[in-house]
Amino acid sequence: MNILILTTHLNAGGVSRYAIDLARALSSDNRVWIASSGGEWAGKISGSGAGLKIIPINTKSIISIKVFFSLFILAPFVRKQKIEIIHANTRVTQFLAFLLSKICRVAYVCGFHGFYKPHAFRKMLKFEGLKSIAVSHAVGDHLVNDLEIDKNKVRVVYNGIDVKEFESQKRGREGLSLEKGDITLGVLGRISQEKGHFLALNAFSILNKENARLRLVFSGSGKLKNKLIRAVREMNLEKEVSFLSLP
Repeated sequence: MNILILTTHLNAGGVSRYAIDLARALSSDNRVWIASSGGEWAGKISGSGAGLKIIPINTKSIISIKVFFSLFILAPFVRKQKIEIIHANTRVTQFLAFLLSKICRVAYVCGFHGFYKPHAFRKMLKFEGLKSIAVSHAVGDHLVNDLEIDKNKVRVVYNGIDVKEFESQKRGREGLSLEKGDITLGVLGRISQEKGHFLALNAFSILNKENARLRLVFSGSGKLKNKLIRAVREMNLEKEVSFLSLP
């Protein structure tokens, strides 16, 4: 099957990781391309068997002229490569997939990776595609109950992880300043408000009073990282909480 995966960019983040891992896995039995504006992780596609098509889709607005420039580039590409299904992973690329499906008569599916404001415009223009893929049952319920997507279109598919990629990055407890007997909690992800790092820190501060062997490790970056570091310092948890930088 010839498959086109759409995502806004390939910078570090969950959706980019999802698109790249999906492309790698599908490439073993299919011809797969990722279309995006590129990014720091674009090189991860090299050697995966998947192709990369650069389009000017680096926008958060579905009415941006960049969407229509991308449509102009991708429509002939879809026809030439005989794409059979399109997989869109952001709101902007869902709209782009919708337009491509109308012009090129190709089916599309949409991946939903979180929760969205259920305003009238989103309910009216759902862009749910042939199927709507939710990354968890909670997201699936949100699509049905809040965005009013037909429950028969919703499928829950958990994100897969290629563990082989992380074999070379294993670290022992000593590399994390952890001692034998320490109970370690970890939070991995972009440090932004919706990810819940401050909620985790507040919960940890309560649990730590009951068990002094608890340790908390944050791994990730983001615009709120310095604020999170200050919060750790203000709570006097610098010995119990650490920040891990991944290679």
